[in-house]
Amino acid sequence: MAATMADKLTLEVAVPERQLVNEEVDEVQAPAATGYLGVLPHHAPLMTQLQVGVLSFRVAGKTRAMAIDGGVMEVLPDHVRVLADGAQWGEEVNVEQAKKAKDEATKRLRDRAEGVDFDRERAALAQAQARLEAHARAT
Repeated sequence: MAATMADKLTLEVAVPERQLVNEEVDEVQAPAATGYLGVLPHHAPLMTQLQVGVLSFRVAGKTRAMAIDGGVMEVLPDHVRVLADGAQWGEEVNVEQAKKAKDEATKRLRDRAEGVDFDRERAALAQAQARLEAHARAT
């Protein structure tokens, strides 16, 4: 049986600079504030904050992934709108740079040096890990 438009979701993903996605998808998985949230067509409406993590979606049997730096998500029965603070496609991640950022943040957190902004370092670590995970899912 062929999929109908009612079996799809329109996914929009935008960052402050531009729109990254505007297409029909089969499902979406997003890093909501309370954990990962899966969205299928006909999902109950909701609004949620997003945390740093990997947003992925499936279309025509293929999964795409991007690292996002938090934001908000609106879910309607046939539409998902994501306004992300920042995002990067998994296939565009510079793996060496992300590994270096992860290692540096881990070292600063482990060393507990005076004057280190631990919240900032934890955020940098989470962003680097999300980029590496998005890259792994994209390859």
